[in-house]
Amino acid sequence: MLAEATITYYVTFIREFLADRFGRGRVTFARLCAGDIVRFVQRQASRLHPKRAKQLTTALRAFLHYARHRGDITEDLVAAVPCVANWSMPSFPRGIPAESVRQLLTSIDRKTARGRRDYAILLALCQGGPRCVTHAGVALARRGAMTTLRSAVHAYLVMRRDLGFHLREAGRLLLQFVMFMEQHRASIITTRLALTWAQQPQTVQPAEWARRLSIVRIFARYRRATDPRTEIPPDGLLPYRPKRARPYPYSAQLYLQKGCTGCHGRNGSMAPAPTLIKSDGTMTNPYPCLSPCVNDNNVMALHSPYATVLWDYINRGMPLGKEQTLKPDEVYALTAFLLFKNNVIKEDDVMDAQSLPTVVMPNRNGHALPPEP
Repeated sequence: MLAEATITYYVTFIREFLADRFGRGRVTFARLCAGDIVRFVQRQASRLHPKRAKQLTTALRAFLHYARHRGDITEDLVAAVPCVANWSMPSFPRGIPAESVRQLLTSIDRKTARGRRDYAILLALCQGGPRCVTHAGVALARRGAMTTLRSAVHAYLVMRRDLGFHLREAGRLLLQFVMFMEQHRASIITTRLALTWAQQPQTVQPAEWARRLSIVRIFARYRRATDPRTEIPPDGLLPYRPKRARPYPYSAQLYLQKGCTGCHGRNGSMAPAPTLIKSDGTMTNPYPCLSPCVNDNNVMALHSPYATVLWDYINRGMPLGKEQTLKPDEVYALTAFLLFKNNVIKEDDVMDAQSLPTVVMPNRNGHALPPEP
């Protein structure tokens, strides 16, 4: 249940939104569209503190959820509500007055090369850079209605930055996307064009393709509010999930290849080095038991209470004389081999960074620290 103060905030914001959309006329929820929401938030963003703007967008989402639940609206308009960044920088001014922008641009001498360069840089900042101007100043710099895709990107970046987002990388990539669209003489975003642009770099990982497409997808949701012909690329179009490390089954062949038999015996027992695999008990090890005794029934591979200790011992100290030459996958394979041979895991069990810590060792509850002297 919402607190009374929260309800007061929400009601204030929703009243402002409905008054902005319908004025003094009849409120007809069926006439609401995504463009109404985007335009309202865009106008409010320039005058609100980021924390206050976040309260505004939260109230809008709650209201639209409720209206759809009641059946007052049929379209899911919640996705049209822009997000607000979680940080704020109160020490920076929210904008430069329009008159200051005019004076700054007028003071530049455009007869010189340096002056023309400075003028172009400042004009670019006014059109789509950081939160350096108010919307009046931006309107001055744009000199006209924003009808092209490029100007839509500028407006989108200004709005999102007013809501507290840096969007440095996203801004750079969106401008590249606009250049791609201009090269194809296309002014309407389609799924096919967005996918083609996202997959242009052939030397990057699939995760980068997914990230590029995600940036266009978020912008397309914004663009559709003013251009219904815009296609929003589906979320699962370029699915990417980090590949899990390949698990490794036990490997008897690797036990032979790495020379383990020379010290521990072909069967992991009856050898000078500590016993690794339990024997059937019919034979006695002819070699003397080393101190501490880890032969016969006291199997070294089972002595530790945790399987990860066995992995670490092999990784750090084996093979003898060639320590730390084993690759991680080889260490997992040898660990799995010893655990299977000692009936700790099944033959088809595989060991990796996720499964190894879950192995329950026979000595899990029988290990104790030595008594203090």
